[in-house]
Amino acid sequence: MGRVILLASLLGVLSTTILGLVAYRLSRQAQEYSVQRTLGDLQNAMASFRSAHPAVMRLSGSWTSALRTSLYGKDDDPLTTDIIHYYSYIDIGLEFCNTTLAAAQAKRLSKEVLEGHYRPLVRHFLAENYPFIASSLPGPYLSTYIREELKAAVQEGWNWDQRHQELRQFAS
Repeated sequence: MGRVILLASLLGVLSTTILGLVAYRLSRQAQEYSVQRTLGDLQNAMASFRSAHPAVMRLSGSWTSALRTSLYGKDDDPLTTDIIHYYSYIDIGLEFCNTTLAAAQAKRLSKEVLEGHYRPLVRHFLAENYPFIASSLPGPYLSTYIREELKAAVQEGWNWDQRHQELRQFAS
């Protein structure tokens, strides 16, 4: 009788462990899906914004620190409007980058999904807008996640200025 109770107890523990592992795995998959959906929404917002405001792409290649002061220029100046749109686009893009990099650090994205899809998009955004990114490095505007990603890419042999110029040439 004691063996039957022991066997029943072991089966109970084993089945509880298996169910716990299955529940954990499903929870992780749901979290990864949720993160990917959030990132997809941010990507779509960026694409929509670029379509609605074509000057965003022009400014990504011609940004200078002096343009930052134009954010507070005259409301009826078309350049001021374009700069405000670009600054808004940068905010959406940096949110995409920060969300991606934070999710990766928290292990909410698989390594395959991060390296195969999202990290290339983060680096593309940072390279495409590198004049703005570089002008923001001295201040507190950029997150630790982005600063670490910039450094990691340099350690891998990236030259951000060169990558930016390559993208600009491709666009021409």
